[in-house]
Amino acid sequence: MKAWLNRRGGITVEFVALVPLLLLTVCFILQLAICVMAIVETENTIRDEARYAASTGQIVKAEKDGKKKFGLTKYYHLKSFDVYQKKLGTNKLGKPIWDNHITVRAVTKIKVVFLPDKYITYHSKKKSIIIYR
Repeated sequence: MKAWLNRRGGITVEFVALVPLLLLTVCFILQLAICVMAIVETENTIRDEARYAASTGQIVKAEKDGKKKFGLTKYYHLKSFDVYQKKLGTNKLGKPIWDNHITVRAVTKIKVVFLPDKYITYHSKKKSIIIYR
């Protein structure tokens, strides 16, 4: 009976030891979910605008729409978004020769949730063959 009386507070010690581990796990899962959301949104925006620019030839509009369409959250934002067609050179008549691909490049900054002023940077670049000619 005395052994049972001496074990008081054992559950409290175990609880106090496990709470930081559980909180750390929850923080990690939350940060992972935010990163996945930001990456998916970045990839979707890049894909949509690359298709739009490649099928219509409206590169400036695709870039503007991509910047506008990107979600507004406090956890991640679009740092840069570029849609372009590379100039390969000029022909004998002095006319420009353009690449047959549209390239879309984006950089997304993802906030580290529990560390103020810390960010994870995600870079992505996609090419789409031009079909509007």
